[in-house]
Amino acid sequence: TCRLAHISPLNTDGDDLTWSNDATHQFLAVIDQVTPEIEFISFGQDGCFQTNLFVTNSGQYVCVNDYMIHIKKATAIVQPTNIDDNNQTIVQ
Repeated sequence: TCRLAHISPLNTDGDDLTWSNDATHQFLAVIDQVTPEIEFISFGQDGCFQTNLFVTNSGQYVCVNDYMIHIKKATAIVQPTNIDDNNQTIVQ
């Protein structure tokens, strides 16, 4: 299982765990156009990969995570990560 790193759904119904239908449609509209590049950020103790997705749209390299925040379908969150002494993410 994987999730978009450092963002959470922005819902009017107050459910921070579920993406709205509109957010899902917007997300699919972006990734259905081109194959996204995946950047693995970390692997959580819950067995979930934290990822950033990137696409090229009209010649621009776009982070899908940031785009979802930009269109007000997600909010930025601080996620604890396991960082070693060399400032590298620890992957389990």
